[in-house]
Amino acid sequence: MFAHNNTTAQKKKHNLFVPGQRILRTVAAVMLCMIVYELRGRRGMPIFALIAAVMCIQPYTRSMKAIAQRRVIGTLIGAGWGVITLLLEQALRGIPDPDDILHYLIAAIGCGIVIYFTVWLNLAEMAQFAGIVFLIVVITQTGSGNVFIYAYHRIVDTLIGLVVCEVVNRLHLPRVRNTDILFASGVTNTIFEEGHKISGYSLIELNRLIEDGCKFTVDTIESPASVHELLRDVDFRLPIIGMDGSILFDMKSRTYLEAVMMEAKIAQEIRRLLEEDEVEFFMTTLEHNVLIYRYGEMKNEAIRDVFERKRVSPDRNFAPRLSDVSYMDKTIYFFILDKTEKADRAADTIRQMPWADKIRIHVDERHVPDGYRCIRIFPAEATKERMLAKLQEMVGAKETVTFGSYQGRYDVYIENANKDLMVKELKHRFEPVSLAGWRNIFSADNF
Repeated sequence: MFAHNNTTAQKKKHNLFVPGQRILRTVAAVMLCMIVYELRGRRGMPIFALIAAVMCIQPYTRSMKAIAQRRVIGTLIGAGWGVITLLLEQALRGIPDPDDILHYLIAAIGCGIVIYFTVWLNLAEMAQFAGIVFLIVVITQTGSGNVFIYAYHRIVDTLIGLVVCEVVNRLHLPRVRNTDILFASGVTNTIFEEGHKISGYSLIELNRLIEDGCKFTVDTIESPASVHELLRDVDFRLPIIGMDGSILFDMKSRTYLEAVMMEAKIAQEIRRLLEEDEVEFFMTTLEHNVLIYRYGEMKNEAIRDVFERKRVSPDRNFAPRLSDVSYMDKTIYFFILDKTEKADRAADTIRQMPWADKIRIHVDERHVPDGYRCIRIFPAEATKERMLAKLQEMVGAKETVTFGSYQGRYDVYIENANKDLMVKELKHRFEPVSLAGWRNIFSADNF
């Protein structure tokens, strides 16, 4: 419910880091292009092969074939328009090798036409590359003689870069993939530090691992809306475990697959006790597959601030608490936010109730204003362990591996979330290097 406090975030430090695969693959592609240039007897212009190779190095592998095909089509479109433009300009201007400001103006307009033409053909993903190839042909042709021969060589140079890139993208260390393990991670202080966001490296690698069959999810105290905000670009393919084990939520279909509800009588009694003591709280209910945060008078500043910040989110639904008790059996948890003494007194009262063994009280100390206490009350059966076992059965995993920032509570303790340690550890456990994976050295699609 609380927002990350960015006011205390320090400026990003420019620390040295170990080069990632994209950098290493780019270096390898450049070296291979130059080796091919030497093997061809230094024919052609290697710079165009290098441009194509550097542009096409990809962080993901599953769509490489489609990407390569698009680049080839883009190359042919750009080169074709380049030849047409040069021939028309030579015929209309009577200049065999135009090289003046008018020629550059024609090249600029022509580049726009090529991009427009490519988009018009519903090939928008090829437009940028087609435009680059067009400019290569038109701008660098000056003094090169026959237009067709020159265009042919530029196509060959570019295709060499694409082929080299395809080879480099597909080369891997021999690895095996543990697709029968369910991996579950916390979010803040595990994937990234509190107050920050997921790094580019972690996002790219995490999506690649998921794409390659890694059974990955998150188990967190956060709501699905918060997970969506924090990990918006992660391609979740498994349901997430949210609200400290209360719900199992499918991020794709936006559907609650499982939810642990509080007993109606207990929910009604907790509400009565809190309202009698004038304690401020949200009552979270799941009605018709819609999560609703029900609020009261909101007399204190802290809970009003949470409401004002969160109510604008399209992923959250707020409604006032009514005297109607029909939704009591749909209660997932209570979210108390009030003065410390007041909130603690209410929690102590609830702990003394005869039904206290049927609930679980969690004190949340993150981002709480001075003098206030945040307390969440869940059904006792709502635990991460129970929901994780449910998900494990659902996906057919043989075992589970959990990542978290509390030592002793998770299989893998993440001490420092700033160094992409969770994703690196996930990669190591999902696809360890092994000679048994020798068949997978060249093509990631054959794992």
